Amino acid sequence: MQPKNPCYAREMQNRKTLSDEALWNQIRTHAATERHVGLEVIHDLREIVARRLDARLRYDSLHQFCMEELKYSSGTAWRRIKTMEALDEIPELESNLAQGLLTTASVSQVQSFCVREKKSLAEKKEIFTQISGLSKRKTESLLARIAPQPARSE
Repeated sequence: MQPKNPCYAREMQNRKTLSDEALWNQIRTHAATERHVGLEVIHDLREIVARRLDARLRYDSLHQFCMEELKYSSGTAWRRIKTMEALDEIPELESNLAQGLLTTASVSQVQSFCVREKKSLAEKKEIFTQISGLSKRKTESLLARIAPQPARSE
């Protein structure tokens, strides 16, 4: 489904005329912008929580608000909320998110892990240091080494 933006076709055509170098520079700029906007969404969510706007709009949870008002999938809403919680505790994570060294997927994963495993703030900071620059899969592997899950019985 194409966006309703009338400039969409023209923008697509303009991309076809870009040199490889210009396209390379453009996508890096767009990715950085996307990370910046993602952080702005997280800051907006924090303010919504502070003002209790989700509750005033009669949503049972911030998660429900994100899904219904922002049209996020359940997973996307969950990642934004968990990342917001992590940033509340460790504001210095924001620069790593802005640089792309951390993603909302890895931050939310570590946040949930640390809550479940009752990790201290110092332990949590150390884990975030260890996962900086790692993929989601490598982050999962590191977390599994830190606190292996018991084998499930058949």
